[in-house]
Amino acid sequence: MMTSANSNSDRHLPSSLDSSPDRIVLLVDDSPVNLRMLFDALSDDGFRLLAAESGEEALEQVQYCKPDIILLDVMMPGLDGFETCRRLKDNPLTADIPIIFMTALADTANKIQGLSIGAVDYITKPIQADEVLARIRTHLTVAQLRQQLQIQNEQLRQEIQERKQIEQSLRLLLRSVSHDLRNPVSGMIMVLNNLLKKADSSATVTDSEPCGDPSSAANDPANDPVVVPRRILEQMARSSDRQLQLINSLLETH
Repeated sequence: MMTSANSNSDRHLPSSLDSSPDRIVLLVDDSPVNLRMLFDALSDDGFRLLAAESGEEALEQVQYCKPDIILLDVMMPGLDGFETCRRLKDNPLTADIPIIFMTALADTANKIQGLSIGAVDYITKPIQADEVLARIRTHLTVAQLRQQLQIQNEQLRQEIQERKQIEQSLRLLLRSVSHDLRNPVSGMIMVLNNLLKKADSSATVTDSEPCGDPSSAANDPANDPVVVPRRILEQMARSSDRQLQLINSLLETH
């Protein structure tokens, strides 16, 4: 349903014009003739149209219904278009709304002033319906693409943050596991080295002979030691050394 910000004036625009609610266009002009012309031009093109006849009414209107784009007259009594634009851009809730100025002022200085305070475009009066439609569609498309890019950037930022958190958790887990593994592996290396040193002290031990002291348990078969050939001990020692090197490497890199 079309609505106007001035519901108590004889100059009100009809509120029964139907259009798609997908895109909301706020028209701001102190001339009811211009507003009616804009309503007639835009009402059949899938827009929901809102109207205000002053800058003050426009600022009030956006508090209740945020438009997708604003067509703003420059020369208005009271709060003119430039000041209205400044206030809209100073408000974080409305700063991202594209604003197209409508003006009879065709000089470059006024255009530069309008663009410098945040307007995206200018339409020079007398207004041509086809030009208005083309500019509105263009800037709505640009605004939509910008919004999509912002959403994608925010999603990417969140994904990066989540990935960093996962990586940090994995690093902490890896360090914890590495520390837990380091002590038993170091203990195993110490035991194996002691057994090999004991084997080296015996002149009769060969590569194929078991390491240990079988005579110590000769009178007690229940306490017979587990006999392990020297070459097996050496293989176990080398394997344990490699495991310890890997663990130390993981600790250094994480």
